Amino acid sequence: MGEKYTLEQAQDEAQEIKKKVSEFKAGDDSTNEDYEKAHQSLQEDREKSESEDKEKLDGARQEFEKCSSDKDISEMSDDDLNFADNIEKIFLSGNAEQLERLRLHHNLTQEKVEILQKFTVLEKDTKGEMEKRFKERIMDNPDPSAQELEMGVYKENIEPQVYSAVVAMRKKGYNTYESGFYGPDKQRVGFEGNPLSGIKISNEVISLAEEMGLKIDILSDAIVLHYDKFIELDEIKEVWNKIAEELPDLGEKAEPTSIEAAKSFSEKVENIKKNPQNWLE
Repeated sequence: MGEKYTLEQAQDEAQEIKKKVSEFKAGDDSTNEDYEKAHQSLQEDREKSESEDKEKLDGARQEFEKCSSDKDISEMSDDDLNFADNIEKIFLSGNAEQLERLRLHHNLTQEKVEILQKFTVLEKDTKGEMEKRFKERIMDNPDPSAQELEMGVYKENIEPQVYSAVVAMRKKGYNTYESGFYGPDKQRVGFEGNPLSGIKISNEVISLAEEMGLKIDILSDAIVLHYDKFIELDEIKEVWNKIAEELPDLGEKAEPTSIEAAKSFSEKVENIKKNPQNWLE
């Protein structure tokens, strides 16, 4: 196996390119034509190796994040506090000293930290319950329903606060592909294509959400709920259901989800049937 391509190496290479360009810019004997040729050469080299470099950088980044997330929270550097896994680890630890350090690092209010921490715990608890129900399901009846085949997922793997809204949206023709918690500060339902372009939610639903402590963002390909205060899962579910009711009917139900994970759902089901114990560990 070859040597690992590190972030430091990537940064060194970037600095070398900047240096070369600067030299051409600053050189008294360099003509504009010389500079343009050098710039073009560097551009061609960059484009040629762009894909390979991206792969190496992604690998180096993943390796760095893995090493970072393996650390105990007391050993984390300031840079470590920028990674989602480490932020989650600190929130779940409840360690007052590290929470204060995280607060100062990201310039958050004490109230915001408390909100984010509570939602992080809520997400963990919710997904723990989902995993329990999923294991019960595959032992009882691993055969998916027609609806599950269209969505490319068992219903037990869809977060409970968005499940009924997702089903309602798909009946109206919206091809959903992701839903639920989206980090410690928001929830999201994503859609294939851009079906929400020009769609607005009524002031009544916006006001209801705001009263509960949620801000609604309608993007062309997603609906996002931002938390302003901590609320329970049932209240979040109520807002998602109201949003689903508001969306106009597109005239036909959604097509089977086409993302890669959904496409491989049938294969996953067969593997579960053959070796259910592998999914219970």
